[in-house]
Amino acid sequence: MLAAVATRVAQLRRFIKHNFEAGSPIATEYSERVTELFASDVTAAFLQKMRNELAHAQLPIVSSTETISAGSATVAIVLPCDALLNWTDWNTEIITWLAELPSDVVDIGELLGAYARRAGNLDHWLHERIGTEQRSEIDQFAAAEDAFFRSRGM
Repeated sequence: MLAAVATRVAQLRRFIKHNFEAGSPIATEYSERVTELFASDVTAAFLQKMRNELAHAQLPIVSSTETISAGSATVAIVLPCDALLNWTDWNTEIITWLAELPSDVVDIGELLGAYARRAGNLDHWLHERIGTEQRSEIDQFAAAEDAFFRSRGM
């Protein structure tokens, strides 16, 4: 999931670059949104660095925590902070974040869920923003498509 979410963000970046001129309102707003949602967030930086580490170097030590109560059970995939702190490619901000976590583990599912929600919000915003900016062209296309199908009795 980590690679999938990072890939989606990269796809959107390439989509913007390919379809909108640098400095255009959508490209500018997109860049600002990415900065707002990801650039200043230590958990996003952690996930990106961890993705790179997984892809190019090593797998982390993984464990799980289980919670069982009347009528429900949950399992969380966690990474021990002490093992993560032994990795050498973390920046100071990530090292500090890991060291100051209230528990001695990183709940990777929780972090990925929050990151995926932010990426999904970015995707939704972009869809809405393009729809607003391109409304005239979208309406023209829909009218032409409708006329085409009507002319063929469809």
